Amino acid sequence: MTGNRPHNTLNRRALMLGAGGLVGFSVLSSRLYYLQVVKAEDYRTLSENNRFNFDLLIPTRGRIVDRYGVELAVNKQVYRLVLVPEQVRDLDATLQRISAIVDLSDRNLVRIRRDIRENPKFVPILVKDNLDWETFSALNMKTPEFPGVFPQVGEKRSYPHAGIFSHVLGYVGQADPDNVKNDPDPLLRHPTFRVGKTGVEAATDEILRGQSGRLKVEVNAVGRVVREWPDPSRRATPGQDVWLTLDADLQSHAAELFEQDGGGAAVIDVMTGELRTLISMPTFDGNMFVSGLTREDMRRLNSDRRRPQFNKVISGGYPPAS
Repeated sequence: MTGNRPHNTLNRRALMLGAGGLVGFSVLSSRLYYLQVVKAEDYRTLSENNRFNFDLLIPTRGRIVDRYGVELAVNKQVYRLVLVPEQVRDLDATLQRISAIVDLSDRNLVRIRRDIRENPKFVPILVKDNLDWETFSALNMKTPEFPGVFPQVGEKRSYPHAGIFSHVLGYVGQADPDNVKNDPDPLLRHPTFRVGKTGVEAATDEILRGQSGRLKVEVNAVGRVVREWPDPSRRATPGQDVWLTLDADLQSHAAELFEQDGGGAAVIDVMTGELRTLISMPTFDGNMFVSGLTREDMRRLNSDRRRPQFNKVISGGYPPAS
């Protein structure tokens, strides 16, 4: 009997090892089943999220035209550079390398860092607007070296008649923090989106603004877009045009009359009550505000004793026949 003990011991050990292996295999199989079957949809979603992004599509702002369809406020194509903070590996190094291609002033760098601090990390930040073609081309050649940095073709508001309609049309600019806080529209957070600040641009902003869209894009490991998946149901809806009763030719003629001495005039059709001309001289160029006023521009406007930003027609008080 004693001679069988080693044999029995070996059998028990083999049985225990087999049972342990079976338990381990069962646990592993259960885990694999849980991951591949039970949680398959969750991990598929995570994988899709890592592979695909949704870009916000900015709608084209509606035009402002005179009574005959003459364009007073339009959009023109511009080249710009944006970055997405959550995709940038080293912000300081990236900005330094970009500065070798794009002229970034200290003021620009301060603004970029402030925008990054004040916005969610997934929100694109405007690095530089109004790039020339040579700079834009150079950036497109170099951007594979800059994860999270994207040259873009966009639109910018333009006023073809410069100053003679500025008091009426007003101008556009970036949304104020209060607007962003009180309005859930994601467009307001986008660095290239502009809202009406004064004049007709502000009064009819919701009509001109349009509706945003979404574009599904496939990205690689460094966040570079490698493919777009257009969806007609998610296209941006352009803003509507706004027609004014003003007459561009009559407005130009009035501007010539007041060019030397300054003054203001309003011409109203007595039969319909429609406003044909509303002009205040001297005036300012609304395009300056769209591009971004420099400190020198602001100083010049504020120090001008003729007060070009003051609308004499609707804000001034003058004795009759003055």
